[in-house]
Amino acid sequence: METCRTCKEHKTHDDFQKSQNKITKICKSCLNEYSRQYYQKNREKKLQYWHEFDQIKRLCELCNKSIHRSYIKKHQLKHLTSSNHAGV
Repeated sequence: METCRTCKEHKTHDDFQKSQNKITKICKSCLNEYSRQYYQKNREKKLQYWHEFDQIKRLCELCNKSIHRSYIKKHQLKHLTSSNHAGV
């Protein structure tokens, strides 16, 4: 049994997330509540970030996969060096 750092309740190990093979100190229900509150508080920033990110994505001409603009050349080099895309 573990005690949640936030709600101070004793819970089983299954009620906690594992992080790098260690059990977190906050139970899943408290962590979910924190995540919801954080999202509500920072919703506009998140939406703006994702909107800006969508604006700088590009499509790879070889596989039509959406790739961030700064990675498109590296991604296309993978196609050229990959044996399964050599004929493309």
